[in-house]
Amino acid sequence: MFQHDERHTGRSEYDTSNNTGKEIWRFKTEGWVDSSPAIDKDGVIYAGSGGGYLYAIYPDGILKWKIKLGGWVDSSPAIAEDGTIYIGSTNKCLYAVSPNGTLKWKYKTGNDIVSSSAIGKDGTIYTIVFYSLPFL
Repeated sequence: MFQHDERHTGRSEYDTSNNTGKEIWRFKTEGWVDSSPAIDKDGVIYAGSGGGYLYAIYPDGILKWKIKLGGWVDSSPAIAEDGTIYIGSTNKCLYAVSPNGTLKWKYKTGNDIVSSSAIGKDGTIYTIVFYSLPFL
């Protein structure tokens, strides 16, 4: 979730007092990563890329899986209680991906999704679809 919690406080539940700031691993994606990653309860990191992929990366920097979604994946993933990852793309679709990397479903929105989705307490998925207004 953007800035960690529903209120977007940016506060982490993890103790970082012993963090030296030293890079411990690096992962190369196909295309740029333009948004914040999401981390599940097992520490798996999810990030989309400009190459149209959603990546799942183990905490040690090793690829768990990747799935081609299409378009630019500029939004941050949202992770539901059951582990489903929701993410939008510039190919005008919202995707639901299972924790094992298989596509559960995709929903055509009619326009690009470049902002991150949010999941309500009742499981409702909220996302903003980008629409540009014509110049007058």
